[in-house]
Amino acid sequence: MNTLKHQIHELPPVPNNAGRIDRIVSRPLKGERTVLQEGVFTPEKGLLTDRWGSRPHQSNNRQVSVIRTDIIDLLAGDADPSLSGDNLHVQLDISTGNLPVGSQLQIGTALFELTPEKHVPCQFFEQRFGTEAFSITEDPELANNRLRGLFLKVVKEGRVRVGDTIEVIQRATD
Repeated sequence: MNTLKHQIHELPPVPNNAGRIDRIVSRPLKGERTVLQEGVFTPEKGLLTDRWGSRPHQSNNRQVSVIRTDIIDLLAGDADPSLSGDNLHVQLDISTGNLPVGSQLQIGTALFELTPEKHVPCQFFEQRFGTEAFSITEDPELANNRLRGLFLKVVKEGRVRVGDTIEVIQRATD
């Protein structure tokens, strides 16, 4: 794990205020992944082609999952990073210090809000990317970096395309 931790520490800095969307990933059925060039996000269904919107939920707090592109590319190794199941792969500092819960993000024409739901790795993450990748996302020393990502809910419907800017519109105060 020290090698992976060292590689994470050596990654170049990512933008704090305005980054970029690198991948949009839909999960149409359990275990399936479709990499999209664009997607429509709604407050009712999240990403329209994703299975999240096809099931009833008590809350929208896990509607859209986000992970830093450089982190998932590193953790995935030779595996396909879209297998993480995260809907948006981004170049943006998603750490707790940069994006407190309640912060709002403009992505394409959609508006999103960061939810309090903690994104933790599941057994499938470990199966797909290995024990070391799974363990590093649980490392307490790196917890504030949100290596496993975060969750957003859709506030305003809109279209997101690969290459779109992801802009911090408002940072919540703790």
